[in-house]
Amino acid sequence: MPSYEMVYVLRLSIPDDEVEQAIERVNAIVTSRGGTVEKTDLWGRRRLAYRLQDYPEYREGIYVLTEFSCPPQATSAIEGLLRINEDVMRHLVVRRTKRQ
Repeated sequence: MPSYEMVYVLRLSIPDDEVEQAIERVNAIVTSRGGTVEKTDLWGRRRLAYRLQDYPEYREGIYVLTEFSCPPQATSAIEGLLRINEDVMRHLVVRRTKRQ
């Protein structure tokens, strides 16, 4: 299966004790589509590069990097579920290439 990297930004209004639960929900989206999560790295609270039109009240977010493998056709389903997830403000999924 191909490997992917996903960076997403969680809403800052999520209480600190619920951030891990939000990350687990995103990981569950990947595993429910036949993927396996290899690594999740919580980058923490960071300032957004620009104001988001959908979330003008937020100037910062909680950044998370996840590395996973899944079938190629599952990525569109994963991205669709992330779009409707209320905790995730933005996300980006890219396919990882092998390094020589």
